[in-house]
Amino acid sequence: MTNYKDIITSFNWESIHNYKKSFNCRYGIILDSEDDLFEAQAISNHDDQMMFMVSNSVINSRNFNLPYERSVVWTVNDEKEFQRLMELGLYGIITDIPDTMQLYKK
Repeated sequence: MTNYKDIITSFNWESIHNYKKSFNCRYGIILDSEDDLFEAQAISNHDDQMMFMVSNSVINSRNFNLPYERSVVWTVNDEKEFQRLMELGLYGIITDIPDTMQLYKK
């Protein structure tokens, strides 16, 4: 069972769109290509609840224009990159080394 703090995400954007009203939690789409940014931006403009799970390479694209407060970046294992991304005000950062990165909590 899910609760309101959970986030259901998928690479299948259509499924998230079709079932989002039945979720009792947050929902989002996964972006792993810069080519996805323009469509994701259009979705962001029409759905202010949509979360965005974004690969590290995509968030560093000059075309990235999604709301930071609804974006989670994956996978960040470099400490300096982690610090830089923390300063952007992202909703979250996924890392393989949480013990090291916990030093940078806000």
